[in-house]
Amino acid sequence: MKRRTSVAIALAAVLSFAAAGVTVGGAPLELTFEKSLAGAGVWEGTVGGDETGTIETYLAAVNEAGSVWYVTFDWTVEIDGGDRIIAEVEGIINLRTGRVVMNGEVLDGYLVGSRIHVEAQLDLTDMSSEGTMLITP
Repeated sequence: MKRRTSVAIALAAVLSFAAAGVTVGGAPLELTFEKSLAGAGVWEGTVGGDETGTIETYLAAVNEAGSVWYVTFDWTVEIDGGDRIIAEVEGIINLRTGRVVMNGEVLDGYLVGSRIHVEAQLDLTDMSSEGTMLITP
C-alpha cells in the first residue's frame, strides 16, 4: 500500500510539471517586452502580449564569471488600466550570445506570489533587449 501511495504522489508531481501552464490560480500571463538602456543599470520599455503597458528594470546585483554574468533584477511592470507587477528575477546573461534566462517571483501588486520565467535576447551593441515573461499564478 505504501508503494502505491508513493507511486501516486510521484505520478501527480510528474503530471503537474507536464501541465506547466495549467494552474489552480488561473492561466499564466504571457507578456512580451522590448526595453532599452536608460541609464546606469536601468532599462525602460514597453510590454505587450496578454496585457500592454510599460516596464522598468533595475540591475540589483551582478556576479561576473567570465562571459556569463549571474544577475538579479528588480522589475516593475505598469499594466495599462492601473495594475502593477513588482518582481525580483535572477539568472544568467551570456555575454557571447546575448541570451538571457531568469526566474523569480512577483513580490507585490497584481499576481503577488506568482512565479516568473524570463527569456530574452540582449543586443550586445546597444544593450537593448527583447523577450518574453511568463507569469504563472
